[in-house]
Amino acid sequence: MPGYQGHLLGGAVAFCAARFLLIPVLKDISSIDAIYLTLTLLGSLFPDVDIKSKGQKIFYSIAFVVASIAIAKQIWSCLSWLGIICFIPLALPHRGPMHNPYVLIAAPWIISYSVQKIFPSIAKISPLFHFFFIVGAISHLLLDFGIKKTIQKFFFFK
Repeated sequence: MPGYQGHLLGGAVAFCAARFLLIPVLKDISSIDAIYLTLTLLGSLFPDVDIKSKGQKIFYSIAFVVASIAIAKQIWSCLSWLGIICFIPLALPHRGPMHNPYVLIAAPWIISYSVQKIFPSIAKISPLFHFFFIVGAISHLLLDFGIKKTIQKFFFFK
């Protein structure tokens, strides 16, 4: 059970592996790779959003900024989704749903939907944002549970 530094290191390693595997698709290294790395690192901290942690502080700071932009642009649907998203982790037990691989895949879709409402121009690259965030989140599970138990969680094995 590494601390946030261990999860960030695991996220960085996961980013490098994912980026290497995507060389045929994303041929050259570009400035957007910094965004992909950032999303992978955020994903590596995301499962611990349900406890007092660096990840929780970062996510609620980002949520505050997104909420402020949504209010300024009067995008009320985004604000309502954001409110729900921010409340749910606080009501959950640690290593409960936030450490479930399916929740970690679905949650970024909801967040991505909200962000696309504010910034419609990112709709084309949003799937890659989602992919790299999930890569980071899965790296968190691998560090917390190991390979065998993480695979068991994906396939509901006991």
